[in-house]
Amino acid sequence: MVIDGRAVEAPATFPLGGVHPKELKDPTASLPIEPLPPPPRVCLFLKQHVGAACQVAVQKPVEKPPHEALLFGRHPGRIYQQLVTRKPRVSAGDPIGSVGDTLGAALHASIGGTVEGVVDALHPMTGKAMAIVISRDPEAVPPAYAVEEWRHLSRQELLDRIKAAGIVGLGGAGFPAHAKLDVPPDIPLDTLILNGAECEPYLTCDHRIMVEHPHEVVEGARIILTILGIRDCVIGVENNKPDAIDALRASIGQSRSNDPFRIAVTPLRVKYPQGSADQIIQSITGRVRPSGKRSSSIGVIVQNVYTSNTIYDAVARRKELIDDRRRKHPWDQPTAGSWFKNLPPAEPGGRRRPAGALLEAAGAKDMREGGAAVFARHANIIINAGGATSGDVLRLAERMRTAVREHFQIDLETEVRHLGPRDATSAPGATN
Repeated sequence: MVIDGRAVEAPATFPLGGVHPKELKDPTASLPIEPLPPPPRVCLFLKQHVGAACQVAVQKPVEKPPHEALLFGRHPGRIYQQLVTRKPRVSAGDPIGSVGDTLGAALHASIGGTVEGVVDALHPMTGKAMAIVISRDPEAVPPAYAVEEWRHLSRQELLDRIKAAGIVGLGGAGFPAHAKLDVPPDIPLDTLILNGAECEPYLTCDHRIMVEHPHEVVEGARIILTILGIRDCVIGVENNKPDAIDALRASIGQSRSNDPFRIAVTPLRVKYPQGSADQIIQSITGRVRPSGKRSSSIGVIVQNVYTSNTIYDAVARRKELIDDRRRKHPWDQPTAGSWFKNLPPAEPGGRRRPAGALLEAAGAKDMREGGAAVFARHANIIINAGGATSGDVLRLAERMRTAVREHFQIDLETEVRHLGPRDATSAPGATN
């Protein structure tokens, strides 16, 4: 791709300054993303973004709240707008905060349960801040989301979905994504940059998103380009992440023949602060943002690759930052976790093939060995149904592997790590 007559070549970088701290990424760079189990209680701050705090009111805890009670709360000098009306309970994904027409980001319940109230809670940066407290209901099931086609949506409809999801950027300020993308028509833009540099030591979350979800990152870029009304996008990735670069390029290569967008991946030299907005803009385009001006003043919008992935979820899956995978996991039962690794994609840039689907097709969901059983909602998870021993678990896992081998001639690879002498634990009657 040529921008301003300058060929973008690898590895690109900014010309002046920069340091080279130890990366220290090895412990997590190759580990797959895993969902965390929901906590028993959450404290959701009303202001997690630039702009106004969310307007929310919830009922203070009472012993027997009336079923039709209007929930409200009072903060000195202000009554918060009621969103969760007529019910002291919320489901995961329910909107519990709104900023109306002011600058800010919507807030959603991250768990299903009982709203305890609005409290002045300890905050790691501000000392104290107003927050909603929700106690989890162990029986609550998060909603499921289906993929929708988004290309028929108007620019405003796309922005509305992003606003409703409460997405903010990951640059540190927490700037609401819908406001950043709502660029006035009189400001000429030509380039979207997706920031996948992740130049900071230790961090690998962007790396894993690009490796595991390249389609979502690239499709999110297309959604953003549609909103901005431009065609060109460059994804900047430091060249210490070759697997991420390959995955993104493979996904781009699978685009429709009539794709109107030009999306490319540019490897960047490993140098801190390569991921800073000014530095990555200069590395990729050669442009320098004037002091006191926004990047849009030089025709560029920068978004993080994780934000692009989240925008895709919000628009195409209507997934308001709630992970629907939770409904398939036994959060309230002892479990050995997902036992077998998912299979690699059938083709470069594709999705990994879930081991659970093969196990289910092979009849694994009906299997049980002693106290160990296959979880009813996910055939790749072994649970302790009561009194299970390590021997029960290992014998069950071997039956599951054998079923897939006999049905599909595929040998599943174990994902869990074994501690102790494996022969002893797998022997009939073992109890350790």
